[in-house]
Amino acid sequence: SDKGIFDPTRFPNNFESDSFYGFSYNAERFNGRAAMIGLVLALITEYLNGKGIMGQLGIDSPTERWSMLRFLSMVWLATPVLQVAYIFNKEKIDKLLEVEEIDWEAEDDDEELY
Repeated sequence: SDKGIFDPTRFPNNFESDSFYGFSYNAERFNGRAAMIGLVLALITEYLNGKGIMGQLGIDSPTERWSMLRFLSMVWLATPVLQVAYIFNKEKIDKLLEVEEIDWEAEDDDEELY
């Protein structure tokens, strides 16, 4: 297979598991419902106090809003760029982040704790 091409056979299909972690049905359903509840609560709070989401965060002036918008735009643009860089340099990055396994049993035999 070519480098950088997504191969779905490499990843386990755990969508039918009962886990709340990963890409399982329950996790996706829970995340979707939590997002819906968060959106509804944000709209209710906006209606009650008359401030939008940025105003509720304390970002009231146009300068602060533009600064926040620029920051979020940079994050939004940097995320896919970093993902592509990781896909094409996965071996190098994994080698840099490689951690040696520690043999805890061997260390316990060498010295006594008490």
